[in-house]
Amino acid sequence: MAPPLPGPLAHPAPLLSHYGYWAVGAVILVEDFGFRAPSETILIAAGIYAGAERLSIVAVASIAFAAAVIGDNIGYPIGHTGGRAFVHRWGRTSS
Repeated sequence: MAPPLPGPLAHPAPLLSHYGYWAVGAVILVEDFGFRAPSETILIAAGIYAGAERLSIVAVASIAFAAAVIGDNIGYPIGHTGGRAFVHRWGRTSS
């Protein structure tokens, strides 16, 4: 059994332990789609898991790359077509 991850890396540990590669892909996809998500933190934690031979570094890198490209390609047309009108309608107003 590997020792627990320190500090802020302890937060994604249960997610990685339970979902593994799916967690890496989902968090990166959501973050690149446009929502705030701890993608860098989960990538560092996944790298540590790969070093402990709990995940494959090649699979983590491949999934992260694919999820980033897919997330960007989903977010772009939404931002391009909805863009400013969407922000003005649903975004916060500053007073």
